[in-house]
Amino acid sequence: MPYPLDSGCNIRGYNILRAVAESHEIDFLSFDVPDNESSERIAGIQKMCSQVTIIPRKPQKKWQLSLLVLKNLFEDDPLFWIRYRQNEMKNELEKMLRKTDYDAIHCEHLHMAGYLSNISHPFKILDAHQIETILLLRYVKQVRNIFKKNALLKEAIKLKKWETKKISEFSAVLTVSRNEQEILKNMGSRMSVLAPNGVDLDYFNFREKESDEPCIVFTGSLAWEPNVDAVLWYYKFILPFVKDVIPDVRFLVVGQNPPPEILALTRDKSITITGYVPDIRPFLAKGTVFAVPLRIGGGTRLKILQAFASGIPVLSTSIGAEGIEATPDKDIIIKDDIEGLIQSTISLLQDGGLRKRISQSARLLVETNYDWVLIRQIVADLYKRRKTIIEKQHQEQSI
Repeated sequence: MPYPLDSGCNIRGYNILRAVAESHEIDFLSFDVPDNESSERIAGIQKMCSQVTIIPRKPQKKWQLSLLVLKNLFEDDPLFWIRYRQNEMKNELEKMLRKTDYDAIHCEHLHMAGYLSNISHPFKILDAHQIETILLLRYVKQVRNIFKKNALLKEAIKLKKWETKKISEFSAVLTVSRNEQEILKNMGSRMSVLAPNGVDLDYFNFREKESDEPCIVFTGSLAWEPNVDAVLWYYKFILPFVKDVIPDVRFLVVGQNPPPEILALTRDKSITITGYVPDIRPFLAKGTVFAVPLRIGGGTRLKILQAFASGIPVLSTSIGAEGIEATPDKDIIIKDDIEGLIQSTISLLQDGGLRKRISQSARLLVETNYDWVLIRQIVADLYKRRKTIIEKQHQEQSI
């Protein structure tokens, strides 16, 4: 469910939905975890849709996940798909397709693609937020437990085969970066369309920092393992050496669902863990440096674009900044080694001229290339070319 707009996935999904809704009637089908905010989430997208159908999905408990892992040992399909496999969704989708002859079927996220495997349609679109096999393999690199590593490698083999097959079943795949666009072509995508992540430039205004207090900001859902890894790694290996030079520096971690190991960091009085916040802009305004020390990831980071738009200079690893066409040392500082991250954090905290130059250049970059208005037009244009694409692909199959 792409609402509320409090995560990268939701923001992208909402804007893609908005782009298609500008020229089409939409019947919307989605999972949602029922709670007190369910009606608010539905209302957030209902204004763009002719019909909204929700399939309840209960959060899986640890024992249920363990059972799925055991079951997965005897299946060819990856756990990535098995976790989302649910008869209620399959039955509702088939019912909708019997009732209505749709011009297009749009699939948001790869894990939903499994429901379309046996459904023939001339115009099926997949929005691939990231290449899932790449994300999993990067995670495997950080795992030290040999048994867990081997199990994940087996899952990665299954996932690569499944992901490659699913990608080839769509008329077109939306992708977030040029690099992933090329990878998708090599995986057998019939047509890959670059529709990068974006930022709402009216919502994220460029503004000067509100105080002189040195503050490093990190944002992102802390239910996502790569973000947890990034925060713990930065806290352990970077921040202590920064504090040796700038003792009063603060580390502000903004994100929902922090696990116990993140909450434990608050024993250090220089660390603030906010938990869920409805609006990250006040926290960005407090920041001197925006840190993205990711070691695991895929797709592109909307939070970097939000920081660019807001006027806070970004320090990132290569993986963190992957897919965003920013020039190092002009729009962003990119470092992958510990010493480089330490020294660059210190430089940005101490050098106001450097911060101003980087942040102004980054704002110009997002104004030129990453405005959601521009990106929604890319998606709208794809749908306008529907008949041409169908005819071309039909001819290719006939050869």
